[in-house]
Amino acid sequence: ICMLAGSYFGGTLSDASYARFGQGGRCHDGRITWMLPVIWIMAAAAVGFGLTLQHGVHLAGPIVFQSVLGFGDSALAPAITGFLGSCRPAQAGAAGSVLLF
Repeated sequence: ICMLAGSYFGGTLSDASYARFGQGGRCHDGRITWMLPVIWIMAAAAVGFGLTLQHGVHLAGPIVFQSVLGFGDSALAPAITGFLGSCRPAQAGAAGSVLLF
């Protein structure tokens, strides 16, 4: 559920950010302006996930942190794909497939 919500959130936020900061399609960096806070949240969730596993916390702790990681990963994927596809339209398929590996 978190991954579905993250994908919708990321795509919507990427398009809104591009419309606001994209300067009419000339600046492709408008798609990635919001990514840094999400990356920091994912880093904190990864640390929290590791600590909860290491200290033997109840199973709910790692599941919550894993949900945050899934949300963040799914939110970043549409923005990265959109950014790479708008930078190199001729190689948009190759740019999208790089994200899968």
